Amino acid sequence: MEFLNRVNLAGIIGQVRVSEIGKTKYARVSLATNCAYKKDGSVVIETTWHNLTIFQSEKTCDLSLLEKGKALQVVGRIRNQRYTGADGSEHYLCEIIVSECSLIEGQLAMETSGL
Repeated sequence: MEFLNRVNLAGIIGQVRVSEIGKTKYARVSLATNCAYKKDGSVVIETTWHNLTIFQSEKTCDLSLLEKGKALQVVGRIRNQRYTGADGSEHYLCEIIVSECSLIEGQLAMETSGL
């Protein structure tokens, strides 16, 4: 039996940090997604921030084009990590390792951003 770990997200880019490991270029990106629902007759918009790691490949967009405020669609997998900080306390990190991504333009970008 094969187990599936797949995530599809579309949202707005927050922070972007592009780096290199050897000759491999990668980006750490924060992505905001929204969920709207009604509570007591009022519309509530809940924003969730996701940590993405995107390695430059044929299936990913050009990392130099990633900018704060742009709409981005990604496909990837969830990875959870546990590590001990310098102060000895344990920390947990949930990130999306992106296998495919593309910038969203036009009407879809406006719908994704809530404009």
